[in-house]
Amino acid sequence: GVVAGTKYRGEFEERLRQIIEELKNAKVIAFIDELHTLIGAGGAEGTLDAANILKPALARGEIQVIGATTTGEYHRYIEKDAALERRFQPVIVLEPSPEETLEILKGLRPRYEAHHGVIIPDEILELAVKIGIRSLPGRNFPDKAIDLIDEAASRVRLNASLGLPVAEEEDGTPVVTREDIEAVVDSWGGIYVDDKDDEKLMRLEEELRKRVVGQEEAIRALANALRRARVGLGGRTRVAASFLFVGQSGVGKTQLAKALAEVLFGSERALIRFDMSEFQEPHSISKLIGAPPGYVGYEQGGRLTEAVRRQPFSVVLLDEIEKAHPDVYNTFLQVLDEGRLTDGMGRTVDFRRVILIMTSNTGYNVGPAIGFTSKEVDTESPLKALFTPEFLDRLDEVIRFRPLTEEELVQVARMMLDDIQKELQSREITVRFSPEVARFVVEQAPKTGSARAIRSIIRERIEDPLSLALLKKPTGHLYVNVEDGHLAFHEVEGEELLV
Repeated sequence: GVVAGTKYRGEFEERLRQIIEELKNAKVIAFIDELHTLIGAGGAEGTLDAANILKPALARGEIQVIGATTTGEYHRYIEKDAALERRFQPVIVLEPSPEETLEILKGLRPRYEAHHGVIIPDEILELAVKIGIRSLPGRNFPDKAIDLIDEAASRVRLNASLGLPVAEEEDGTPVVTREDIEAVVDSWGGIYVDDKDDEKLMRLEEELRKRVVGQEEAIRALANALRRARVGLGGRTRVAASFLFVGQSGVGKTQLAKALAEVLFGSERALIRFDMSEFQEPHSISKLIGAPPGYVGYEQGGRLTEAVRRQPFSVVLLDEIEKAHPDVYNTFLQVLDEGRLTDGMGRTVDFRRVILIMTSNTGYNVGPAIGFTSKEVDTESPLKALFTPEFLDRLDEVIRFRPLTEEELVQVARMMLDDIQKELQSREITVRFSPEVARFVVEQAPKTGSARAIRSIIRERIEDPLSLALLKKPTGHLYVNVEDGHLAFHEVEGEELLV
């Protein structure tokens, strides 16, 4: 506000000197928030900025000032001005502990209750602190707990004024409840972590089987490792859990990672995926953690660190990790060991809520399999040759995926056909497939035990002809079946042939 409206040279300096005179003559302590903004404020060619105008008064001890700024801004601006830095005594304000935060909330509670006209019970204050620890790692105490209480109280008051149902005391005063806190966390894009997650882990295999065909051993190993990690057993690494999925292409490694994100975090959007073939050079690590100071893109941050900072509860998938340069995947030793990663700007990113999954075809890319087979493949030796012992020892589990059987591939084909039906149904187009279509597709695909070939056959034999048929604007429904060893597409009226 001091700079606003100054049109002539010297007008800003005059205003600021008047403020300094007022401070000299009054027994007050001036508090300047965002102290670093003084540097350059109001300055122009031939004039002084705010920082230089204040320096003489500060040096003579004529005024008392407390400034506030972040550690990063202090190093970036204040430290570079040695004269200004010398006139202040730095005091590092540490984040309060959860216990201290709870006491702060109890002290602030009467103000928020009076302001919003609600009651905030003790258990809600304790819940705000608990959620702040587990679900909002990217923010600091007491700010995140105070904001949570403030917004939850505001939400209750708004709902009450709109006549919506809210919890109330006997005298009719609205009360903030656990559901209100959960709703606020959800609106912030966070994930509320409570005992419901234990229930999810107890029935994890059941939920994953609905989304992933076959791979029973892999699903069981994954679920067991996650349960061990949840209760703190098994020599915990500092990430929530870490896995290496090993198997040939198209057997469900990526699909299992997607399913895990959906089951645990409610959406496939919680999956952060990187194609590691993009990181084949030593310098490509800067794409993940950001360029070092002085290089182009320094202030943009890294793709991995920024993604985890925005979405701390996530599944990070490093697809085909063996294609990355060794310097790249060795960078993840810090994540596996300490649950954190330092980006190019020197900021520490918390990975303790991340499930880290790496996939690899190592040992399986020696040639195509003949027929549907589950013959054991030696993956141990190639893995030890590719990864260092300290890297492998930090993983929770190396999970091996076997080739899919013919019956499992038929199930995969049926799921793909169901997806086509649902997609077209959303556009009010009805298409049905006879039961034998899925098996026909599998019979046309190479016998590799991989679902990837099934996708190609469906695209070529079903989606392409189906697209042509739909472009003709059929008046009825489309029915696809197998006739004389070929797929046949029929336009039918009514539903009797579509069942």
